[in-house]
Amino acid sequence: MKHSSLSRVNSYPPVVNAIAYSVRNEVSLMKHHVSNTSTQFMSGKPESAETRAALLTDHNPLSVLDKLPSNVFPVRMKLGLPRPRGADTTDDTYKSPSYPVSVNQPSAPYIPEQTVHFDNPVERAPDKTTAWTPPEFREKLTEVLNHLEDDHPVVNTDTLTLQEIDLVEIPSHFLTTDSTTGNLVPKPDMYDRNGEMTMVRFAKEGSLSATNVRDSIKEALPGETRTPTRLTRIKEVQAKPFRHGRTTSVSGGRAQYYTETDAEKNNDLSLTPSVYQLDELNADGDQNRPLSMVLDSLEEFVPTLVNETDGLVSKVKFVGQEREHTVFHATEVLK
Repeated sequence: MKHSSLSRVNSYPPVVNAIAYSVRNEVSLMKHHVSNTSTQFMSGKPESAETRAALLTDHNPLSVLDKLPSNVFPVRMKLGLPRPRGADTTDDTYKSPSYPVSVNQPSAPYIPEQTVHFDNPVERAPDKTTAWTPPEFREKLTEVLNHLEDDHPVVNTDTLTLQEIDLVEIPSHFLTTDSTTGNLVPKPDMYDRNGEMTMVRFAKEGSLSATNVRDSIKEALPGETRTPTRLTRIKEVQAKPFRHGRTTSVSGGRAQYYTETDAEKNNDLSLTPSVYQLDELNADGDQNRPLSMVLDSLEEFVPTLVNETDGLVSKVKFVGQEREHTVFHATEVLK
């Protein structure tokens, strides 16, 4: 089957059973340092628990892009197509029993997990990195997938999976139609007036295992994946005015919005981004707000993404068990 724009519509039950894992306790012995040495063991009896989540109901990068409204822009995407199982061949020379080990060679190509950056209104791509427009990305990726299907039948291109995606929704009153492409683009005054934008991240995050509910959300769990792609962060930001130079007019830095550092430099903390994030992803010292407190009102942050994408985002409640485990960090070796 040749690849073009793909479309899937899926709906999940409002409550599904799952096993939710979280790291709750950490024990450290402060002695002589031994790096990267730890022993993990389970402790405590699993307790019944609930957790809410907003899931992407599609894992295919092309069809996810196809479903995005015109005022929702992709910022970056992490994707990959795993190596086909059983597609390796054994090296004719280095193999058992002549050698104690055999050497395998992949007989089919694959797409290693990697990040694609898009041309978007909120962040510039890193230096020496191509920023793709969605049509360019779609055309080139489709070419790759068709090549794999035609020349390497053992490759199942349906296993191409979106691992993570960052999106930004911009209010329609800050957008105008580009006379050349016909696409919506930000008006200059969005940056001049510190226009508000909302960035969201969906990712496969390991604190939630949905293996036991695969049948209920199988479209979001392709292949052997046990972790659905769920909302992990909301970031409310304000656009940053362009800095005018002798030959250029650009916003300082990669971010085209005020970062926490920018707000401090401008002595205006009201410009600081508001971040809601999963507790499991917060590092020590982070001041992010809990994502759970706003999941029920997600449509207030990204109304178009939630209400006008034909079920691309689904809010569900997982019912299952929360299993505690303790991590022992060795910091000294005694004889």
